[in-house]
Amino acid sequence: MKVFLRTIAAGIAAVSVFIISGCSSNFLGKGNSISPTVSSADVAPTGRDLTIRVKELDITGHEDQISNAQKVMVSQSFATSCATLKDLYRNCPEIVRCTVTKSAFTVHEGTPYTKIDVKVTDSLKGDLSAGDMITVMQMGGYMTLQDEVDAFHDEAHFKQMTKEERQKIFIEKKTSSDNYPKAGDSYVYYLAKDNIFPGAYTPVNDYECRFKIDGNGNCTRNMPGNEPNGTVKAAVTAETAKAQSLDHCTYGSMKEQLAAIALQNK
Repeated sequence: MKVFLRTIAAGIAAVSVFIISGCSSNFLGKGNSISPTVSSADVAPTGRDLTIRVKELDITGHEDQISNAQKVMVSQSFATSCATLKDLYRNCPEIVRCTVTKSAFTVHEGTPYTKIDVKVTDSLKGDLSAGDMITVMQMGGYMTLQDEVDAFHDEAHFKQMTKEERQKIFIEKKTSSDNYPKAGDSYVYYLAKDNIFPGAYTPVNDYECRFKIDGNGNCTRNMPGNEPNGTVKAAVTAETAKAQSLDHCTYGSMKEQLAAIALQNK
């Protein structure tokens, strides 16, 4: 991480200074339009409200500046696989279809997260029910250079800058090229309780455990190895072929297969 900080320090003269302020946001990255927060009057929950509150980073009104943030792709390794539906069912205690009602960014110990409030529309495994409102914390988002310095106690490389100046420079860290979720988007999430943000949920294996649903009910999972410049290239085994077919499927097919797996596990 100090190598990363030194890289920023070396190029800091070429970085424009951008301003942030406030404590909440609904702007979700380059290539996305701004979506206003959906109020409780717009999406009236019929179940439990299990959402959480965190300190949110306000980047409203700074869309052009955010699009020029210094970008860092973060690679991940997982203790267990969630590549196939059997893996997903076995390793994920909660499986839900949901609709995003609000998204924002927050930072914890030098890592940015996307806070996603969603309404459950279908529960395929676990204790959640249709109508429940929950918070999903997803790794990746925006932070400031000062957040990075605070987390790793490395002010020496930026002593030529004031704290206020460091707070005006944005960094984006992501695990894939996925667009950030925005209000109205639909997903299938394979979740567990989050051990960093109490009360929230998180995808068990990040990008392996989130599927975006389009208007026709098609589910897409964006795995790094499937991206044009992806660095993860797995050998095409029978299991890999199953995983790749799962990356593009219909929600109906996924639900039927999960039901069959559930019966096999009884």
